[in-house]
Amino acid sequence: MKAVGPGSGMLISGGHDHLVLVSDIDRGTSLFKISDEHVGHILSIEVITTGNYFASGGNDGRLKVYRAVYDKSRRFKHPVMTNVSLSKGF
Repeated sequence: MKAVGPGSGMLISGGHDHLVLVSDIDRGTSLFKISDEHVGHILSIEVITTGNYFASGGNDGRLKVYRAVYDKSRRFKHPVMTNVSLSKGF
């Protein structure tokens, strides 16, 4: 699964390795790897249209929401887990 943050220069992807990867589109480099948030495969990645938040959903029934932190020049620095985390049966 892939999603692009509009105007942010970042590509967010996830898959069978249980990882969410944040990459720099312009440089073609990996910026950040999020592990241990999903037990199963990543099935969905979404970027909120402002580019400030993104979410990952997995076959473990979890939805994780992250806030993207940028530096002064609007380059992605790192993600911060938000307080929102839903599981099956919610």
